[in-house]
Amino acid sequence: MNKEIKYEKCPICGKGCDVNELKCCRGKKFIRLLNNGEITEEKVKELKEQSKKREEFKKLPQEERLMLMIGKCGTILNNKHCGHHGRGRILRVLLEKGTITQSELQNIIDIRSGSLSEILSKIEEKELIIREKDENDKRKVNISITEKGKESILLKEEELKNRSKELFNAINEEEQQQLEVILSKLLKSWRGNIAHGEHMKSHGRCKHKKHMKEKEIE
Repeated sequence: MNKEIKYEKCPICGKGCDVNELKCCRGKKFIRLLNNGEITEEKVKELKEQSKKREEFKKLPQEERLMLMIGKCGTILNNKHCGHHGRGRILRVLLEKGTITQSELQNIIDIRSGSLSEILSKIEEKELIIREKDENDKRKVNISITEKGKESILLKEEELKNRSKELFNAINEEEQQQLEVILSKLLKSWRGNIAHGEHMKSHGRCKHKKHMKEKEIE
């Protein structure tokens, strides 16, 4: 059984603030746990460690802090809120386009052939789509969405709409617009950098091949 500990000062960050005048989020969390009888020596150690990491994070250059925060946002989006995103895109395209070939679908959603085949196999098993050989060209595979698939995508999109509202309810409409502008700038810049990097790689490979050919001729 844990021994009850009395606190006059907050022990978390080392500033020693009075427990009756705590204003920071760490202090408020501490006092909430204290009032609920959930504070133990182990819990205090855990909170101190969290506080230490927070202070270390604050000391990082701003660009590094932003990268870490964007990474955490991506993790939450992928793991908690946007599961089966690839599947949803495929079903949405099929709902809008009707029956199309697998190669057409691949071009529309811009995904590797192997990855697409893997996703299609999974959603076909769930009877959300049908894949059939083209009667006129057996090399082509036609894909169409089933009634079950239509119901699934409409339900998922309604859920996603509700999740999207929840995700951004911490900021108002004006702040959301500002965030959209900033993210658009970042994406444009990053895509440009990636495209430039790919171009330079390709240019480097071409120069290398030319150099090797010249050596062969010599």
